[in-house]
Amino acid sequence: MPPAISIAHAHERIYPRLLAAIDKPCSVTAECLFVDLVADIAVLASPDIPELADNAAAYDRLTSAVTPLQVSELDGEEAVAYLLPLRGSRFSCVVRAIGRGALCLEKHTKPVVGGMSGSPIFAKDGSAIGVVVTSEGPNPSLASLPGWLLAELV
Repeated sequence: MPPAISIAHAHERIYPRLLAAIDKPCSVTAECLFVDLVADIAVLASPDIPELADNAAAYDRLTSAVTPLQVSELDGEEAVAYLLPLRGSRFSCVVRAIGRGALCLEKHTKPVVGGMSGSPIFAKDGSAIGVVVTSEGPNPSLASLPGWLLAELV
């Protein structure tokens, strides 16, 4: 678990060789900005330490190859949503709000399988409303991220 955000502990939030493009060996370093052990979600960023400029450049190259997602909230208590399988096209499910900041996936048209963890849960408009962590239990809603972090994402 990384320490709370502070300059004094920045090095302790750095995770070397954590990320890579799909089917490539992990080689890109990231900094952990936020972790919620209960929701099973973490937010990573480019290392913001001057002596890690090369690592930050590698992170930026990796992430510049993808389109950022808009973050939104579940519209109501239940809605149609979409998930990304390991291979193939997205598929539909019903997502239901359960408790504070949690989403339940139901009636999926394809199985939710190991390896999908960390994938976005998409609203009909293409925005990300949550993150897949399990097929049966609660999945974190992105709207439940801390306000300071959501302000950065908007």
